[in-house]
Amino acid sequence: MTMRSKAKVLGIIGGIIGLLMGNAVLMPAFLRGESLGGIFGGVLIFVFGILGLVGGIMTKGKPLPAGILMLIGGLGGGFLSGMFWLVPGILLIIGGILSLVSLKQTA
Repeated sequence: MTMRSKAKVLGIIGGIIGLLMGNAVLMPAFLRGESLGGIFGGVLIFVFGILGLVGGIMTKGKPLPAGILMLIGGLGGGFLSGMFWLVPGILLIIGGILSLVSLKQTA
């Protein structure tokens, strides 16, 4: 399994878990009728999950933007939700680093 394949798998798994985490934050905020701040936080977590998933999908063709997207998704979600984002954040950060390191191996 090549480094790009590993980055792709980690990015896709981290992105899917991130989407589930975003959904877990967003749905209770809607159901309880929370303020705009609670809903906006859930939407941002969802967006960071989408960034990670998109980065994971495009790793094979364009590893540089894919690695950057996964790093933004992993770090952004971590800053926004802390320990709640631990698993998807670690997966996305490792996937982003692997994607960026794979550039140096092919050059």
